[in-house]
Amino acid sequence: MNLTRVQYTTIRIRLAGIVGEANILFKDDPRRKDREGGYFYVSDGARDWDHFVPFQIGFVPLTRIEKCRDLSQEQARRLIAHPDHLSSYESRDPNEGMWGHWGGAIRIKGTIFSFGGFSELENEALMLMLARVHYGLDPEVLPLLQRIAALSENSYFERLSAVYA
Repeated sequence: MNLTRVQYTTIRIRLAGIVGEANILFKDDPRRKDREGGYFYVSDGARDWDHFVPFQIGFVPLTRIEKCRDLSQEQARRLIAHPDHLSSYESRDPNEGMWGHWGGAIRIKGTIFSFGGFSELENEALMLMLARVHYGLDPEVLPLLQRIAALSENSYFERLSAVYA
């Protein structure tokens, strides 16, 4: 699926709203460590799109910019390298690479959405919710979202879904 610049902008605006809701909903979560944002990255699932660079959503301290940006790209690239996976959680390895290999990217309808900034499960939940909002009630998408959330036992997605019910 090729996203137009208008679609990409719309997705970023939707994600900003979802991150805002998550900032309220999960503010007392000890894994948050005062985090309020991160970097969003999108790929067509076969290669990186050179005209879509990681985009900051919410507040990210200067000391975390490089890490959050790099994680969002690494997760997507790793998912590209595993075409049979639906989530970067399936190939996670906390001891790999400079920052570790974590969950936080998902593949839906040939597009990879990735986020780095919060815990891996919260990052994944944000991408699951973004896909749910972006694709609406597409009957192919909802079971995939549930399957991905089940793979990682993602309770964040369930809690965030209640806000958008």
